[in-house]
Amino acid sequence: MNKKLQLVLEKADRDKQKLAERLQKALSFLGGEEQQMAQLKSYESDYEKKINSQKNVQSAENISRYRSFYHQLNQLMGEQQRKIIIAQQQVSHLRQSLLQQQQKMKVLAKLAKEQQQQDNSLEEKQLQKQIDDLSAQAAHKRSR
Repeated sequence: MNKKLQLVLEKADRDKQKLAERLQKALSFLGGEEQQMAQLKSYESDYEKKINSQKNVQSAENISRYRSFYHQLNQLMGEQQRKIIIAQQQVSHLRQSLLQQQQKMKVLAKLAKEQQQQDNSLEEKQLQKQIDDLSAQAAHKRSR
């Protein structure tokens, strides 16, 4: 195989591996963000139940504080949702990049195979020419 083509294939493979690693990290990050969101939702649900169960025994001031905290919790959940969306976009982008890199690898592998076939064909032609030349020389010697 052509050395330049081999170097290109090796670089493309390294690039593919790096993309796969980045995708794995992005998926892990996304999973952590989604887990944090699930915890926030669980906390919100528990907190809402607590507020609802204590409405009759709480003062207006406490209820106001609960509502303020609940509002802050909802804002935090909104921020967390935005983080998840960004992480999902990153994962999607990396998946697309990895697919493109895999396609590039297929094209390069096909090109390398075709190059090898051409090299083999050329070698066979050269070998056949040498055989023909030797046969012609042997026939020429016999005819003397």
